[in-house]
Amino acid sequence: MPEILRKHLSLSWHLDDDQYGHRSIRNPPWDRVLEKLTMLEQQGTGNVRLDANDNDSKTLDKMLNVEAHQGNFQIEFYDVVDGERVYRCMFDEARPAGIIDFPDEHDWNERCITQDFPPIRQMFKEFLETQNVTSPLLTWPPKPK
Repeated sequence: MPEILRKHLSLSWHLDDDQYGHRSIRNPPWDRVLEKLTMLEQQGTGNVRLDANDNDSKTLDKMLNVEAHQGNFQIEFYDVVDGERVYRCMFDEARPAGIIDFPDEHDWNERCITQDFPPIRQMFKEFLETQNVTSPLLTWPPKPK
């Protein structure tokens, strides 16, 4: 009988906290993930990330990451579909096109930024439970028709 590979999750963050700013833990409980997300929302700067892998060097990792700068949030989801890495992010066509230049940061597309944190929290909960994100908010790049 073949060995069943178990998904391993890793929570990492870069925040101003009692863990000296940057740490990671394996297989975190939801309350620990929520604690770090709440800190990120309150501080408005930093990042929180969940990685899922099969603990074998042959499988691509899935990843959900939220970056924050000055109260603006940008979320990215790296999925694996048919053995290929697929990138998706939040994209709001209704927002004006433009780039925000944050000092000491990468430039952010204004259409990929949100200040609405509850959907981000929900995406992290879903990813922790299923290693997937089905949110209709992750619309960029558009899927081929």
